[in-house]
Amino acid sequence: MAHAAPTSRVGEIAAYKAAVGQLALDIANKAPAATITADQTAAAQALAAAANKGITAGAVSALDAKLGVTLDSATTAALAAQAASLQTKH
Repeated sequence: MAHAAPTSRVGEIAAYKAAVGQLALDIANKAPAATITADQTAAAQALAAAANKGITAGAVSALDAKLGVTLDSATTAALAAQAASLQTKH
């Protein structure tokens, strides 16, 4: 993923992996709410750009598992909903 073009599907997934990884790290480190909100927004934007199908919490959980990222179910659901709403605006 490190050498993928940023606009390729692999590059878009790499951008999501970086953003959701930062979100998970900041949640674990109990970062300020504003930081977590910004992280979630960045992850949702990256996910919406990378997705070629509808985004659900189940799809986000499956992708996160493949990428080695763990989020709680509430965060996953919120991220999926935010990404899905962004996806429909394209």
